[in-house]
Amino acid sequence: MGELMNGLKKYVQVLNTRDDGFVEFYFAIDDPSIYAELLLPYKEFIKFCATNRVSFFTVEQEQRIENELLQWKYGIENVDNKFTKKEKM
Repeated sequence: MGELMNGLKKYVQVLNTRDDGFVEFYFAIDDPSIYAELLLPYKEFIKFCATNRVSFFTVEQEQRIENELLQWKYGIENVDNKFTKKEKM
């Protein structure tokens, strides 16, 4: 398989390296806030990253994604590592 969406930037955030040899990760194309959760065997993950010339999420991107997940699931946000319930207007 060749590179997906040639010419666009790709991002990966590793979520977990499992004991059974699989890697769970987020994969985004062009916009790191829109991603899919994927699962591949470790060797295939390495090939996937090399073929797609991925960049790994920055700490800031990871925090923004975590905040979005918290807001979506629980209506709270992480401000300076303190979780607060988001007020409804």
